Amino acid sequence: METMTYRSNPGVDPHLDVWEMQIPIYLFLGGLAAGILVISAVAGLTKSKSWDRTLAAWGSLAAILMLSFGMLALFLDR
Repeated sequence: METMTYRSNPGVDPHLDVWEMQIPIYLFLGGLAAGILVISAVAGLTKSKSWDRTLAAWGSLAAILMLSFGMLALFLDR
């Protein structure tokens, strides 16, 4: 008895579109910016050393820049 397979049928195994690099870059930078904002918020809310305030300010600026580059990558996606 011969085994019959339908693995080449496009209805069974449809072609899946694969993301280009723009989408993973956008997702990575968005997650990184979110993490930096959380760390910056914790550093800004603590009442200790002055470098905590500096970290909060620079972290917020870095997060905005990362989100901007991520949105640029998303814009460049087809």
